[in-house]
Amino acid sequence: MNTHSMLTNKPTIAKATIGVKELAQHAGVSVGTVSRVLNGEISVSPKRREAVQKAIQSLGYKRTSAAQMLASRRSRSITHTGNIAMVFVGMSENWQGHPTTAALINGVDQACNDSSFHPLLETCTDDRHLPRCIANGKVDGLLIKSSNVVPRFLDQLPDYLPRVLVGMAEPTLACNQVLPDHRASAWIATEHLWSKGHRRIAFVNNQDMHRIFISRYQAYEQLLRSRRAYDPQLVVRNEDPPGFEPEVNFPDMSYAVEQLWALDDPPTAIVAANDWMAAGLYQALKKRGLTVGKDISVIGFDNVLSVCCMLEPQLTSYEIPLQDVSRHATRLLMNLIENPADNLNHSTQMLPGRLIERDSVVDLNA
Repeated sequence: MNTHSMLTNKPTIAKATIGVKELAQHAGVSVGTVSRVLNGEISVSPKRREAVQKAIQSLGYKRTSAAQMLASRRSRSITHTGNIAMVFVGMSENWQGHPTTAALINGVDQACNDSSFHPLLETCTDDRHLPRCIANGKVDGLLIKSSNVVPRFLDQLPDYLPRVLVGMAEPTLACNQVLPDHRASAWIATEHLWSKGHRRIAFVNNQDMHRIFISRYQAYEQLLRSRRAYDPQLVVRNEDPPGFEPEVNFPDMSYAVEQLWALDDPPTAIVAANDWMAAGLYQALKKRGLTVGKDISVIGFDNVLSVCCMLEPQLTSYEIPLQDVSRHATRLLMNLIENPADNLNHSTQMLPGRLIERDSVVDLNA
């Protein structure tokens, strides 16, 4: 059957019921394709774009305004857009090329590729106001990526709109949440050092108010307290942390090394709150004449390959499953859109990662 017959042999649809789904059915394309055409995106083949435009003309489709869409959804007469959005809260556009952001976006893309939904991405530097994609009625559901703050616009979201919080656990929120198991990651990392014979294990963090790093510290402390090996002198924190922007250079961790090696009994191993801080420790330790993987062991988090594999020796790091988290959260959101009753059941799901062993940890048992 050629394209012309596909377009002309469609059953008549009442104009009151015409939406993106009906356009897609009439044009013989996916809902996501229709959404991309309506949003003016160029990533659509000329043939499919023409099919959608002909369907619009044939059915007399008129795009619903944001106000009309909000009213219709409140009355349960929902006009689906075929879009879902991931909003990055408290993150400027400077984060767009960061490895952690790329991993999250890849997970959303993978989930959408297996469905009829099309992903939209938006940064939100002022969490007092609704994201543009919500204010303009462009999405059927919302992924909220936040690591350290509960966005204030949550109170303004319409009740009918499915949403999933990504990357941060907030027990007071009545919504579904998906995040990495940060406490388990630090427990496993600290246990790995313990299994290699280390008993003087330090924890270094230059962003003391960050929720993720707090969770990692708590697991580190809990494990060592359970082994009667916790020493608060081995914990180094920065009470004046840098702003929440991606750093261009590795942080200067000289203050941490100076504090730890001023002790009568310095550590044999250091847990750094992330790979970036671990790299800063490498530089500070080298200045002091200490060799990682020989004189001192270092372990990090995130497994950022551009960092871990560049360092000498290569850094042992706990891989945080950001791509799995965003893919799982996206699939959960799609289910909530297609099955609205499930929005009444809220859960918090934490996904495990894995430890990637390289050469930065000395085995004292050998």
